[in-house]
Amino acid sequence: MTTKFRHKPTEIIEAWQWLGQVEDEWPPWLYAYSHDGRGVGIEHTKQQLLIPTWEGIMIAKLNSWVVKGTHGELYPVKPEIFADTYEPVEP
Repeated sequence: MTTKFRHKPTEIIEAWQWLGQVEDEWPPWLYAYSHDGRGVGIEHTKQQLLIPTWEGIMIAKLNSWVVKGTHGELYPVKPEIFADTYEPVEP
């Protein structure tokens, strides 16, 4: 027997598109995550961000979005998936 489920709507706390910006240009929540004092950091090159997640290290390539989820977790989302999945909300 199969059971069907519907994805609960969630509100994204923050999302930011990485276009190769240096750390000084990152949003405060991303910079803080990378320098939180617990050794959890984001490594970056000119082409990618390496983001520690609950599932292990994930790679955000140029133009990817970095999403801060409802529990403070970060994860990268490819731009085409982000466009299909998320829409802006009024502040």
